[in-house]
Formats: sequence, C-alpha cells, structure tokens
Amino acid sequence: MIKLYAASLFALVVIVLGCSSDDSQPPMGQDSDTENPTAPANLVVTNADETAIGLSWDAATDNVGVTGYTLFQDGVAVQENLGGTTATASNLSENSSYDFYVVAIDAAGNTSGASNTITAATAT
Repeated sequence: MIKLYAASLFALVVIVLGCSSDDSQPPMGQDSDTENPTAPANLVVTNADETAIGLSWDAATDNVGVTGYTLFQDGVAVQENLGGTTATASNLSENSSYDFYVVAIDAAGNTSGASNTITAATAT
C-alpha cells in the first residue's frame, strides 16, 4: 500500500520501449521484412545412381538476403535449411521416378514460390 501525503509531490514516469498493441508492427527501431524471396530457377539433375539423385539450381534473391532452401520430393519437404544451391536426395528406391522442387527462405521466414518441378529417376 502506498501512502500519499498532501504536502508531497509525486511523479511517476513509465517508459515502454518495443511494445505495441498492434502485433503486426515491429518493435521500435526495427524494420520488418515482408518481401518474399524470388523463386529458385533452373532446377536440374546433376547425377543419379541406384539410390540417390543430385540436384542443383540457380540462387534466389531477396531484399535482405536468402538464408536457405528447402528441397521437396513428391510434395514433401525432405531437406530443410540447405545453405547452398545443391542437394542430394538419397535413400531412394532403384529404378524409380521422383518429382522435385525447391523453395527459398529469408531470415524473416518469408518463403518464395516453388522453383520449376523436375521429374528424375534413379538408375537400375
């Protein structure tokens, strides 16, 4: 309990930084990255054997920077946070076909559209 005396003067100063009732706004002094990266381009097969398929693609671009890529195999993310523009899908079945595409991600979690989809087959 706080006692106030008539002859006393009190001042209360509250400073709140980085808070907002609007959660869509970034904290003060920080810019929000809402721009999606461009889609990776020219996804191609670099090699294939009985159980693995090597892939490469052209880098995506972003206003802040691309931080990684996710490789999708038959519509399912199979490798995430890839730091470069190559990947190898492994543990595949011999003489089988698979569909692949890649998506870029930036530091804010914005994702690109999908690269071109390619169908690739393992060797016999």
